[in-house]
Amino acid sequence: MKVLCRRNVKFFFCQTDVSFSFLMSQVRSLGVVDILVEFLEVSIHQLLFLRNLYPPTIFVLRKMYNIPVQVSKHPGLNQYITESLRSARELLKNSNLKSLSVCFYNENDMPIERFVFDILSIQKNLMIDQHDFSDTCLMKLRDGFRAFCLKVAAADMKPLSENSSFQIHLQTTEQGAQALASDPSFENFPWIELEAIEKDIPNPHLAPLRTIESDFLKIQMYREIMSSTVDAQLL
Repeated sequence: MKVLCRRNVKFFFCQTDVSFSFLMSQVRSLGVVDILVEFLEVSIHQLLFLRNLYPPTIFVLRKMYNIPVQVSKHPGLNQYITESLRSARELLKNSNLKSLSVCFYNENDMPIERFVFDILSIQKNLMIDQHDFSDTCLMKLRDGFRAFCLKVAAADMKPLSENSSFQIHLQTTEQGAQALASDPSFENFPWIELEAIEKDIPNPHLAPLRTIESDFLKIQMYREIMSSTVDAQLL
């Protein structure tokens, strides 16, 4: 397995128009891959807001899964998230994405906290009418998405240190890594393989978050954090 990332996640901030991409709720028929990618996007925005990595003024409230969520309106940050998820989507379509992680680093570029989304199974070619409210599997899936967002929003987590940063990591196969590297549509957003010291948290404490399971998708979420910085109240 390979863990890939794109470096230099640093932005200069200014007031901008709202710009984000998860508007899939307006589309009637949606693939399971897109439903998952949408959830990953919502989660990334929410985690970045909750960890106070950036000024709260660059976020706005929007509604997803019948709850309010925070969404970045900064073009540079949103482009990084969108391009990362475009790569994740391509890997998912070819059964090459094993997990996506949002990894936070301290001022010394040491990984100190990671939120992991393990993709355990997915029916990648299935299309779903997401306006069919009689679909109990879809409703169960969205209930799980909502519960995850509410759980992390209610968690009492220690603040990150000043000058912290983050990266999105994709765990993929050798085939998946080669496919991204050779695809010209990703040449302006290159991925590199991480060394263990760049991605592994020393002496991690693992806190399970939630497992979401339906007939067509199963994902498991958990949080890793350095044992020396474990919160008073764990997730």
